[in-house]
Amino acid sequence: MAYPILIETRHLSAMGRDVPVQLFRNECGSVSARCVLGAGDTPIIDGPSADVVIQILQESLEALLLTRMRRTG
Repeated sequence: MAYPILIETRHLSAMGRDVPVQLFRNECGSVSARCVLGAGDTPIIDGPSADVVIQILQESLEALLLTRMRRTG
């Protein structure tokens, strides 16, 4: 099994935070986005392209951060 290849890192903003998103090319050609929230929280989103996974993350990032805050707080 081959490891995914890092193709780029983008940054999204939500709730006043800058969140790094690492984009990887999967073996099958799809893209996975690893949203680096810290403290071991790294949700992974898969999709057909980098633009699709970034759009999904942009739309859901605030909810992800709220869920993380509720769980740790």
